[in-house]
Amino acid sequence: MKKIAIDLRYAENVYSGLTRFSKNLFYNLINEKSLNKYKFLIILPPKKFSSHLIEFTNLKKNNILFYNWDKKRNWRWKIGLYYIDIPLYLLLLKESVNLYITPFMDCPILPNIKIISTIHDLTFIKTKGYFQKFNFLKKIFGELRIILTIIFSNYLITVSNSTKFELLERFKYFPNYQYKKIIDILIVNNGITDFKKKDDYLSIDLPTYYFLYVGDRRPHKNLDYLINLTNYLRKKLRKNIILIIAGSNSYRNESLQKIINKNRHFIVEYLNPKDSELLALYKNCKCFFLLSKSEGFGIPVIEAGVERCKIVISSIPSLKEIAPKNSLIINCESIYDDSKKIIEYLKNPKRPSPKALLNKWKWKKSSKILSEFLLKIC
Repeated sequence: MKKIAIDLRYAENVYSGLTRFSKNLFYNLINEKSLNKYKFLIILPPKKFSSHLIEFTNLKKNNILFYNWDKKRNWRWKIGLYYIDIPLYLLLLKESVNLYITPFMDCPILPNIKIISTIHDLTFIKTKGYFQKFNFLKKIFGELRIILTIIFSNYLITVSNSTKFELLERFKYFPNYQYKKIIDILIVNNGITDFKKKDDYLSIDLPTYYFLYVGDRRPHKNLDYLINLTNYLRKKLRKNIILIIAGSNSYRNESLQKIINKNRHFIVEYLNPKDSELLALYKNCKCFFLLSKSEGFGIPVIEAGVERCKIVISSIPSLKEIAPKNSLIINCESIYDDSKKIIEYLKNPKRPSPKALLNKWKWKKSSKILSEFLLKIC
C-alpha cells in the first residue's frame, strides 16, 4: 500500500490564510474515496499549536497515522531552513513513504521520495517594504527560497493562474527540465469555508454603517489607501462610516498602526475573529474591501461574496480572476475617481450570488483536482 506524507507543521497559525488552505484542502483530500487504498502520514505542529486541527485527529480511519512534531518551534522552523531535515527523512523512510506533500514552500531534500510543494504567491519578493528590517537581504533570501523549492520539488502546486503566470515570467531563465515544473504546475484553488450558521458572541456592538476589511497588516494590503478612501467617503457622503479592520495583527506594521491610532474616531480593530464571528462581520457590513497590491488568491473576497456583501477590490490579476459577479474593481490610484465609482456602486442594489460562488469555489472540488493528480503520479 502506497503511503503519502502530508506536512502540516507550518499550519500552527490559527488565523492565517495558509492555515485555512492547508486545513480545508487536506481534510477533504484524505476523505476522498478514490484514495482509500492509500495510507496517510499526517505531520502536525507541536501539540500546543495543534488544537485548531482537531478535525484531523478526530478522524476514525485506519489508513491515517499522526505525528506531532517536536515540542516547540525553533529558529530553523521560523525562517524556513529545513532543507536538510534528517529526523523527518528517517521517519519517512521508517514509514515507507512514497510521496511527500507540503502546502508551503521550503521543502526538505528527500532522496527517492517524490515531493509536491506549494507556492502561493510572490508577494514577499514583489512588495516594497514587505520586510521591516534587512529588507534587501530578506528579499534575496526569499527569491532563493522559491528557487530551491522549484529545484528540490518533483511537482508544484499553486492557487491561481495569476501566480502561475508570475512564476513563468520571473523564472523563464530556468533550464527546460526545471522550467517544465512551472509549466505543468497544478492549480488548486482555495474554497469557501463552511462557517457555522450561528453567530458567535462579538466583543463589540456592530456599528450601523461600516466597511469591512479582513486580513493582516502587511504593506501589500494597502490599508493606508483604504483608510484615506474611507475618510474621504465619510465627508463626501456625510455619513458616520466606520471601518472595521478584522484579522491578525501578528505582523507589526508600526507606520500603519500610527495611522490607525490617529483615526480612532472611525476605525475599529477586531483582532483574530473566529469563523463564526467573521460570519457576523460579513453579514452586516455595507461593503467589503480588499485593495491589495498583490495576492495569491484572496480568500476573504469569496467568503464575503457568499454572504452577499458588496465587494470592492483592487485591479490586480489574482483578484480579478476570482472577483464575484457584481463586484467593483478600482485602480487605487486616485481617491477622487475611486470614490465616485464607489458611491455609484453603493446605490446599485445588485450583489454577488452565493449559489454561483458556492458552486465554483468548493474545497471538495479542489481536493478532487489534487486527488486525481495524486492517482496519476502514483
